[in-house]
Amino acid sequence: MFSTGMSNCPVKYFKKFLSVLNPNQTALFQKPKRNFLPSDEIWFENSPIGVNKLGDMMKEISLAASLSKVYTNHCVRSTTISALDEAGIPIHRIMQTSGHRSESSVKSYCDRQSLEKYKESSNILARVGHDSKDRGVNSIHHCLYTMASGDSKFEDLSEADIDSLIDDAVPKNTKKATAWGISVLKDWLSKKYPSEVLESLSPEVLSERLKKFYQELRKSPTEHYSASAHLSIRAAIDRHLNTLPEFSGISIVRDPLFKIANKSLSAKLKQLKAQGFAKVQHHPSISPEDIQKCYETKVFSDETPISLLRVNWFNISLHFCRRGRENLRSLTPDSFVIKKDANGGEYVEMSISEKRKTTKAVSEIKPTKVIQKCSALECQIVL
Repeated sequence: MFSTGMSNCPVKYFKKFLSVLNPNQTALFQKPKRNFLPSDEIWFENSPIGVNKLGDMMKEISLAASLSKVYTNHCVRSTTISALDEAGIPIHRIMQTSGHRSESSVKSYCDRQSLEKYKESSNILARVGHDSKDRGVNSIHHCLYTMASGDSKFEDLSEADIDSLIDDAVPKNTKKATAWGISVLKDWLSKKYPSEVLESLSPEVLSERLKKFYQELRKSPTEHYSASAHLSIRAAIDRHLNTLPEFSGISIVRDPLFKIANKSLSAKLKQLKAQGFAKVQHHPSISPEDIQKCYETKVFSDETPISLLRVNWFNISLHFCRRGRENLRSLTPDSFVIKKDANGGEYVEMSISEKRKTTKAVSEIKPTKVIQKCSALECQIVL
């Protein structure tokens, strides 16, 4: 990894960003003003950036800086994880940053580590590329235990309110994945057993159908789904069936009734692995040269509203390993706090929790910090 000077300090950029945001807008990512003067107190409009715009941010940066390839937002996340992994950072500390959870390797998160250990990991991410050539996350919190006026300490909620809260706790991407997985199964079922309806099948019959479905599942006559896609489809079917009274308490993943079907899936996955189709295709990491080019071309800078927006979006995505355009849009200036450590070094800490990809409810996330170590003229990220 390469060292960086104060000119590319993420804390400096973040403080500048906060100082010129529109105070009448609650969103952190606001639309940049097209006509502005560097002396203006406000550089941004009283309007948030749209979800789709945030979703294409890294693509826009790639084109603006003429990078070696057009990257996606997820490439920033891949850069974070790859940089830490290649530097030998323990997996559990990477997972604290990325939010990933694996039942086979991690059952619980480790205790909060010392600030010095966090700084060790922070230094790795801060130096990458610098020296080389809807209702949001709090929707489930705001209502359940609000103190009501009068003598009662409980709020009156209708069934519709409760159903809405439960539905909001399920990420949009999970809903999409469920709908896609079910559509694949129903499409197969309509061709193989046109008289049958998925929701009307008994568990015993469904197990037999799934045993055959897993073996015949294809993206096209000549193209296989990946192993992870097979598992995602099974998970989607399981989520859908769990909403049906007939399958209450039954899981196609764990229930012994579906043992034969799951053995069929396991055999299919082994076959895919032997044929070389099981490998997961990750988004590429952003090269250090491309990151540096963003600074050299002033696509990342504090000189204009758009360049200041881009560099702060990138730093937040890199250092805090942000996921999901909905979560990005839910951020506000109050989502972060600027503090000082025992040595007087400034750092930015996330003050909120967010929805995890792997859970159905709001989860507590280990706070992540960006450290500014002024004495060493370098900025560090805390993991």
